[in-house]
Formats: sequence, structure tokens, C-alpha cells
Amino acid sequence: MNIADPGDLIATPQRLGDRFPVDVHQEAHIGVLNFHTMGGYLSSGLVASALSPYR
Repeated sequence: MNIADPGDLIATPQRLGDRFPVDVHQEAHIGVLNFHTMGGYLSSGLVASALSPYR
């Protein structure tokens, strides 16, 4: 699964499946200013639900 904020300049390209085998592409709108922080991604409900099976 690839999850990226569309405003995250570091997570480019956002569709990693165009270059690597990825089953699902999702956009998580993390925030205006903290779109590339670990805390921003980890506080996203989309990321939390993707990680929950691996707790």
C-alpha cells in the first residue's frame, strides 16, 4: 500500500505503483504545514487503519 499526501513534496512520485508493485494507492490529507512529518502520517486515520493488522 502506498499512502501519500498530495502536497508532500518528498513523497514524489505519489503513485509508486508506476515504478514498483503496489496494490493500493491512497491519498491522506495530512495537513497544510506538516505534510511530511512522521507524526502527521501516524495521526492519519487512513495510515492507522492500514497499520492496525500489524500491531
